[in-house]
Amino acid sequence: MDFKTTKDALCRQVFILNIVDHKRRRLIWSRATHNPTSAWVAQQIREAFPFDEARGRTMLMDRDSIFAPIAAHTLPGFGMRVRRTAYRCPWQNAVVERFNRTLQEELLSSILVLNLRQLNRLLSEYRTYYNTARPHMANDGEPPTPIDPVAANDSDIGHNPSRCRLEAIPWLGGLHHSYRLSA
Repeated sequence: MDFKTTKDALCRQVFILNIVDHKRRRLIWSRATHNPTSAWVAQQIREAFPFDEARGRTMLMDRDSIFAPIAAHTLPGFGMRVRRTAYRCPWQNAVVERFNRTLQEELLSSILVLNLRQLNRLLSEYRTYYNTARPHMANDGEPPTPIDPVAANDSDIGHNPSRCRLEAIPWLGGLHHSYRLSA
C-alpha cells in the first residue's frame, strides 16, 4: 500500500492510494483524493477488502505518518498483519513503487485530470485492464487474473481456425488495447 501523487487541471495535488497484491501483482484497489486522512485510508481498506477477505493477509506499507493509526488500530482489527518498511527505503516495497511508475507511464502521463470523479472512474477501468488484459513479466506474460480464452469466446475457434479474426478491445477510451481471437 502506498500513495502516488499527481496534479489535476487546476494544479492541485491529487493523492492516489494503491494497494497491490505482491504475489500475482494484482491491483486490489486504487482511489484518489485531494486530502487523504487516516479515516479516508481506513475506509478505502474496508472497501478494498469487504467481509473477511483481509483476515490473515499482511499489509506492507511505508512509514508515512498517515498510516500510523491504521497500522496500530484498523488493520489489526481486520485480522491483518502489518509490516512497515524501514525509514526512507522505498525499495523494500518495490512492487507498489513499480506499479506507481507503471500507472504514471500508462495512464497519468496521457490524461488531463479534470476532477476526482473522472480520475476515480479511470482508475477503476485501469484496474480492470491491469488485472485482466495487461501482460506482466513477473507472471510469465500473463495478467494477474487472466480471462479463460475459451470462456471469453462464444464459438469454438479450435475447430475452424480459418474463420478466426483478431479482435481489438479498447481500454481507457482507446488509450490501450488488448486482443483476442473471435469467429
